[in-house]
Amino acid sequence: MKQPILTISKTQVDKAINLVCFILLLILFGLPIFYYSILPDRIPIHFRAQGQVDRYDEKIWIFLAPSLGLITYLGLRILILFPHKFNYWVTITKDNAYYQYKNAIRMLRILNVIILTSLTYLNYMIIRVALGFREDIGFSFILTMIIISFGVIFTFQRASLKNK
Repeated sequence: MKQPILTISKTQVDKAINLVCFILLLILFGLPIFYYSILPDRIPIHFRAQGQVDRYDEKIWIFLAPSLGLITYLGLRILILFPHKFNYWVTITKDNAYYQYKNAIRMLRILNVIILTSLTYLNYMIIRVALGFREDIGFSFILTMIIISFGVIFTFQRASLKNK
């Protein structure tokens, strides 16, 4: 069965989430631009699961996280335009399509904030480690981002199943 195609209008909350994403993108690109001239030639670019540096490379790599953030941001913004193409845990009908689409779109918007926040924090920590203010990024960062991401997905999936 083909899922209905609906237009889901943005609420004030959706607009606020989009604004937060835009601000995070500005910070994500602003940090490396601001610090680039004082970074050492080689910076940490990879960390073990425990948060310790295990690879250094050219400082141009400081723009990897912003590039990934922009690609992810744009990809999710485009994906949001096609909620009728998503796979859902419930059968989509004319009666539940609006709620299910809105729920899925909101989840993607929030995941976009989480991803951009994670990349911004990661880039900030890379800069701090590169400049000698820290030795690692810490294990708690990685664990926290995993828990938050899965928590958001679980919460929205639960809401989807609850409102079949």
